[in-house]
Amino acid sequence: MHNRFKYLGILILFVSLWMQSCAIKRTLNIDLLKPAPATFPNYTNVAITNRSILDSASFFRMYPNNLLTSRFPAIPNIISNDVLSSFYDKMSKFPRLQLSEINPLPIAPRSAYKPNALTEADIIKLAEENPKLDAVLSLEGVKYEIYSYGNVFKDQILLTNGKVIDIPIFNSNYTYKIYTYWRLYDLKNKTIAMEKDFNAEMPFYYDGYSMYDGKGYGNGEQSFQRAALYTGDRFASSYLPYWETFKRDIFQGENQTLLATADAAELGQWLDAAEQWEIYLAKKKPGKAEKARIYYNLSVAYEVLGKVSYARELCENAYKLTNRKFYLQRAAELKRREADIEMLNIQFYGK
Repeated sequence: MHNRFKYLGILILFVSLWMQSCAIKRTLNIDLLKPAPATFPNYTNVAITNRSILDSASFFRMYPNNLLTSRFPAIPNIISNDVLSSFYDKMSKFPRLQLSEINPLPIAPRSAYKPNALTEADIIKLAEENPKLDAVLSLEGVKYEIYSYGNVFKDQILLTNGKVIDIPIFNSNYTYKIYTYWRLYDLKNKTIAMEKDFNAEMPFYYDGYSMYDGKGYGNGEQSFQRAALYTGDRFASSYLPYWETFKRDIFQGENQTLLATADAAELGQWLDAAEQWEIYLAKKKPGKAEKARIYYNLSVAYEVLGKVSYARELCENAYKLTNRKFYLQRAAELKRREADIEMLNIQFYGK
C-alpha cells in the first residue's frame, strides 16, 4: 500500500510538471513587413524612359513571319507602353524614389532583343539635358512569345434519326510570355549602374479568362495588355517590401489577468498587452517557468511593435531561466528578423 501511494505521488508530480511545461498556448496571426527580393540602387531622382521601341524593319528581324501576331508590327511598342505605365504606377508609391518620365530616345535599328548600351557621350548628353536627375531607368528591350496547348475531348451528339455519333471538342489554353531587359544609367558617374532581365508569363483559357486571377479579358489584344501590365507590376514588386502573415504562439496563462491580456493580444492590442505583462512581472514576482513564458509573450508583442532586438533579449533571458531550447530557437528566429529590419532600412531609406 505504501509503495502504491509513493508511485501515485510520483505520477501526480510528473503530470504536474508536464502540464507546466506544456502550458496552454494560443496561436495568433501577425503581419510582418518583409524586405523586397531585390534592392533598388541608392538613387533619389530617377526618370524612366523607353528604348525598346522598334521600327517595322527591326520588328520583322526579331519576330518570324509565321508568328501569330506578325501582321501587327506595333504590338511590341504597345506592350512596352503598358509595361512601363504599370511599373511607374506601382513604383511611384515607394517613398524613397522620386520618379519622373522623359521622352523615349530616338529609335535605332536593331536585330537583337538586347540592344547596345548608350555610349558615354549619350549619357553625358542625357545628364546635361536633365541636370536634376541622378539616374535614368531605361526599358531597353521587349520581346513576347505565345504558347498554345490543349486537349481533345470526346462528346456525343444525338441525330434526328436516333443515331448517336462521336464528335471531338478542342479546348485550348494560351500563355503570353513577355521578356523585358532593363538598364539603369548613372548620370552623375556616367556609368551603367544595373542591367537586368525580367520576364513574366500569364496563361489564359481559350475563352479569354486569365488562369492567374480568373478574370475575363476577351480577345487576344486584351490578353496582351493584361500580360504586359502584369509584367510591369511584377518587376516593380521585386523592389518593394511586402507584408507576410506568420503564426505565433503565446502562453495564455491560468488566471483572469493573464487570460484578459491574451485576449487583448488576440485582438491586436499589442501595446496594451505588453504593458499588462510588464505590470504582472513587476507585481506578482512569478516563478522561473511562468516568468519565462511571460518573457516569451513579451517577445512576440515587441516583435510586432518593432523592438526586435529587445524581443530577442527576452527570449535569451527565458532560456537562461529554464534551459528550454524552445526559447533559444525563438531567439534565433528573431536574430534573422533583425537582419530583415536592417535590409528594410536600406530599402526604405538607402542606408
